[in-house]
Amino acid sequence: MAMVANNVILEAQADFAVNLLREAVDVNKSASVIISPVSVAIALSMVYAGAKEKTAEEIASVIAKGLG
Repeated sequence: MAMVANNVILEAQADFAVNLLREAVDVNKSASVIISPVSVAIALSMVYAGAKEKTAEEIASVIAKGLG
């Protein structure tokens, strides 16, 4: 059971990272882009800890898509 939960979390994190990088490249097609998906996820997780209601739901849907 724990292995399945870990796989789901890893897939959610990988999905977030890939989507973030794709969006960053799409927005900045002519520029070099350096971004850390892990740092962004950690920052959003800290914001999520203090978020309420709709904001918390929206953050959770971005950083943990499919979890819950």
